[in-house]
Amino acid sequence: MGDFEIGTLDGYLNLLSTEFDHDDYLFRGQRREWPLLPALARLTIGADATPTQVEQRLLSDLRRLGVSLIESRPENDFEWMALGQHHGLPTRLLDWTSNPLAPLCQPGVRQVVVLFH
Repeated sequence: MGDFEIGTLDGYLNLLSTEFDHDDYLFRGQRREWPLLPALARLTIGADATPTQVEQRLLSDLRRLGVSLIESRPENDFEWMALGQHHGLPTRLLDWTSNPLAPLCQPGVRQVVVLFH
């Protein structure tokens, strides 16, 4: 499998129907210029902190400030990360989906769709 340059939704749907059994793949949409890394790894972090320390500070702030805004309290760090990431918090998590159309939900952004098999 190689790279495909697709410019239209019809072209993408045609590629999916002819080249891939999308039940066997996970999909991710992201800006073309980004490396395949989670948002936390793409942050510019000063020499005084590691990505893990930054993540812990962000999660601590989320727990402190966000707890009054949620219906059920996450039970562990990964649940807090998933909640935070859903609201734009940079985390070590990298979103993937089984829905081949979900990665296209950033109109106007030149992006790539990454497939994982």
